[in-house]
Amino acid sequence: MTKFPYSLKNPLGDLSTPLESLKTAYRRWSSTVHPKPIIILGNPKAGTTVIASLLGKATNQAVTIDPFYRIDSSIKIREDMQIGSLSFKEVINQNKHHFSTAIIKDPYFIFMINSVIENFSESQFVFIARDPRDNIRSILNRLDIPGNLDQLDNDQLKSLPERTAWRLLLEGELPKVDGDNYIEKLAYRWTTSIDLYETQKERIQLIRYEDFMADKVAFIRWLATQLCLEYSTDIEEYVDNQFQPIGNRNISWIDFFGAKNLDRINHICRSKMLSLGYQE
Repeated sequence: MTKFPYSLKNPLGDLSTPLESLKTAYRRWSSTVHPKPIIILGNPKAGTTVIASLLGKATNQAVTIDPFYRIDSSIKIREDMQIGSLSFKEVINQNKHHFSTAIIKDPYFIFMINSVIENFSESQFVFIARDPRDNIRSILNRLDIPGNLDQLDNDQLKSLPERTAWRLLLEGELPKVDGDNYIEKLAYRWTTSIDLYETQKERIQLIRYEDFMADKVAFIRWLATQLCLEYSTDIEEYVDNQFQPIGNRNISWIDFFGAKNLDRINHICRSKMLSLGYQE
C-alpha cells in the first residue's frame, strides 16, 4: 500500500471542545466518497463558490468548497500529481470526507479534468465561464494588486507568501502557462481553462457567470432542473450574500488595466471570448 506523505490541516478539526473534536474525527474516519457528485469547475473568481453554494442551498444538498485548499501540503500534492508521482485517486482515498458531498467545487479541477472525469465517471459536470477582463480584474482585486503595471515588484509579490495558490497563479505555475508579465499569465490561464473545457465539452455543462448575475434565483432554479435536482428552498434572501471578498466592479476595464494591459488580455483571449459571446 502506498504511504500517503501529506497531513491534513487541523486533522481533528476545531479543538475548542472535546465533543466537536470527536465529531470531526469521526466524520473523517467514517466518510465515504460520493459515487457521483455534481462537480463545479471554473477559473478562480469565475463565480464557482457562489453558484455551488446557492445550488446546494436551493436543492438541500451538502456542498464541499475547494477540497484542495482544505488539505495541508496541497501545493506539494498538486506538483506531485502534475509529474505523475501521485494520483488523484490516492488523494481522494486519503481525504474521503472532502469528496463525500453531493456537490463539490474546486477551481483547480478544470486543470486536471481528465483525472476528475476518470475518477467520477458517473458525475455531472458544470463549467462556469466569466468574461476574462472581469475575471482577471476580480482576481487582482482579491489580491489588492493593480492591473496597470508592466511587472510586479518584489514588495507586491512578497505580500503573498511563497508557494501559495494565489502566488503561483500570478507566477503562471500549476499549471504552467506562457506570458511575459502577470497580466499575460492570467490571460493565458483563462484561455487554458477554456481549452480544457472544450476537450470534454460533451461531458460538461457550460454556463456563464453573466447569465447567473442577470437573474440569480431564476438561474439557479434553471440549473437545478438541468442537473435533475429538486429546487426545494427559496434562496431569495441568500443571493446577495458575499461568499467571497467582493472587488470593485465599477471601475472600467481601461481605467483598471490601462490600454497596454487591456490590449494584452484582448489579444490573448480574443478567439475564446468571441466563441463564448463576449465582445471586445
